[in-house]
Amino acid sequence: MKKYEIYGPITIPSRIAGGNFQTYLYKFSSSRRYIVLEKGICHEIEDLLIRVDSNCTLGMLFGSARCECAEQLHLALIKVNREGNGLIIHALDQDGRGIPLEDHFKVYMEQEKGYDTVEADYRLNYSHYDRREYEDVVQIFNSYKLKKIRLMTNNPERLDYFRKAGFEIQRISHEVMPLDLWNSAQNYIKKTKMNHLFDFDDGNEDIQRMAKKSIAGGFKEEYTGFQWNTIQNADE
Repeated sequence: MKKYEIYGPITIPSRIAGGNFQTYLYKFSSSRRYIVLEKGICHEIEDLLIRVDSNCTLGMLFGSARCECAEQLHLALIKVNREGNGLIIHALDQDGRGIPLEDHFKVYMEQEKGYDTVEADYRLNYSHYDRREYEDVVQIFNSYKLKKIRLMTNNPERLDYFRKAGFEIQRISHEVMPLDLWNSAQNYIKKTKMNHLFDFDDGNEDIQRMAKKSIAGGFKEEYTGFQWNTIQNADE
């Protein structure tokens, strides 16, 4: 039984991707909402390139360098546009790995005190560091009659969920930004405590020292790194 309404399509000419997407809003009976950007032919296609993306208000609207959420979305748009066929499924109501925006702020307030992202979640009485659900995404996949997909992700829990739901998944690595003083507090902990599939060597002593400094508040230093006005299209 269908549990959602679809609004669209509307055409989005993307300054990020350098191309156009047919775009839909899926609204589920739970009130959860997903923006689906569609490039080319996507129905009943094998090995379709897909990014399942979670909203990050601080990163995507304001370019927060404490994560790489915006850059992951930008790269996915570029890759799908270049591929010519593919989907971006953006979960509007999954900020902070599935918490309300006000709790996302509270988590960051705990990190300001020197707790890492997982410790901050526990201090707010969340029993697990990732509260996101993918049942709705499965329904979106089914609406396109997909069985076999290439998924841009570093998240093993996401891979496991879709595989258990019956989809054949090929993981496409989606590591975008190099580690630095501002993002290593997040990404180092994602790899060491959440088992995210990053390529950097978490046993490297320089990386460990940088992550420790970042967690202790190094991210508060004036930002001097990558800026969006210098973004270059990905080579692959």
